[in-house]
Amino acid sequence: MRNASRKHNVMPTGSIDWATLRTGFLEGKMAMMWHTTGNLTAVKDAAKFQFGVAMPPAKERRDRRPAAAASTSSRTPCPSSRSAVKFIQWMTAPERAAEWSMKTGYVVVSPAAHKTKAREDYAKGFPQATVARDRRDGGEPSPRHVS
Repeated sequence: MRNASRKHNVMPTGSIDWATLRTGFLEGKMAMMWHTTGNLTAVKDAAKFQFGVAMPPAKERRDRRPAAAASTSSRTPCPSSRSAVKFIQWMTAPERAAEWSMKTGYVVVSPAAHKTKAREDYAKGFPQATVARDRRDGGEPSPRHVS
């Protein structure tokens, strides 16, 4: 990628506004974009052309770091923390997580979500939706920073 951009000038120099990538891609102003899977469904719904999805390049081993992660914790049990846990359990239930992934493009949050019938059917019709999951499941583990 570095040689393509710096040596062969296949992309503009300087900063590129993240928010313009999807529009530029959909309008045919660029042949390729590197973006979050959170844009995948929006691209699928708006594209008037066929497109593919690929894993980032890797030299010797593929990194399986998640693109984003979040967590919650509480040291003292209180009504709001119990409510938060109930909400997280509701939000990450396999059927709901699969639906959220299909509507947004984000990677499913659990193997159980990917194995729902709705998600399996979706992946058969739109295999691009499995690329990020395959990267996560098939790559090398990356170091985690825990504080």
